[in-house]
Amino acid sequence: MSKQAFQVFQQCIPVFETLRDPHRQRIILTLCEQGELTVNEIAEQSLLSRPAISHHLKLLREHGLIAVKQQGTQRIYSASLTSSIGLLKELTGLLEQEESRRMAGDQAVNTATPMQREGGGTHE
Repeated sequence: MSKQAFQVFQQCIPVFETLRDPHRQRIILTLCEQGELTVNEIAEQSLLSRPAISHHLKLLREHGLIAVKQQGTQRIYSASLTSSIGLLKELTGLLEQEESRRMAGDQAVNTATPMQREGGGTHE
């Protein structure tokens, strides 16, 4: 893995760690499907308590996966995935480039003659 790909991978780890929890996955999917919701509206669709939902929303917000806005006395939550998706796209792009280079290198080795693979040249 290139240094650049490794650095981007390291930046993605908080996203991976945050989204590994199935409750947070459901919250993100709910917000993506239904748009803006209050904590109570999210809790109505979950088996989790309101305080548990609030905890998960806090973690999602801290890692930039959701946005929150104040509307009167309520906080309205929405998915905010543009930054995380961009980071993941950057990582997959770098990994695809590395895979293509590796495959091209493997193909070059496989098409070389036995003499070329052993480091010998042509003799005249």
